[in-house]
Amino acid sequence: MESPSVLSLSIVLTAYQCTRRDKGAAIFQRTLDSLAVAIQQFQRHYPQVPLDGVIVDDRSTDHTVAIAQTWLNALNLSSPWQLVSQPQNQGLSAARNRGARETQGDILCFCDDDDIISPNISRKFTKAFKRPCHWPRHF
Repeated sequence: MESPSVLSLSIVLTAYQCTRRDKGAAIFQRTLDSLAVAIQQFQRHYPQVPLDGVIVDDRSTDHTVAIAQTWLNALNLSSPWQLVSQPQNQGLSAARNRGARETQGDILCFCDDDDIISPNISRKFTKAFKRPCHWPRHF
């Protein structure tokens, strides 16, 4: 498999009140499990690509943090991951911005607490980076 460039990748997963929604805990766990598979696939195909990640809790008052911490403790990843909590509920954009500040990657992948992450994410990233980019380099 062709290797992507030496750019690094960071994954930011935002979460808020996951267990308060109908079937919320199960949905959040499904998101975390799909993310674990995608990370393992990515590291298997591209062990040379630096990868880190963060789960940003937007000050949940339910069991969201406990579920996320249990998931992080159970993982056996070769990449650094952390769980951070916002000092107060600030909304999705603020949580994503916090995640961007907490990670080191050149490329950011944002996920929400109810997303299902494809195990083929490494192939999708590689395809995306092979396409020419037409937007300005500086915003």
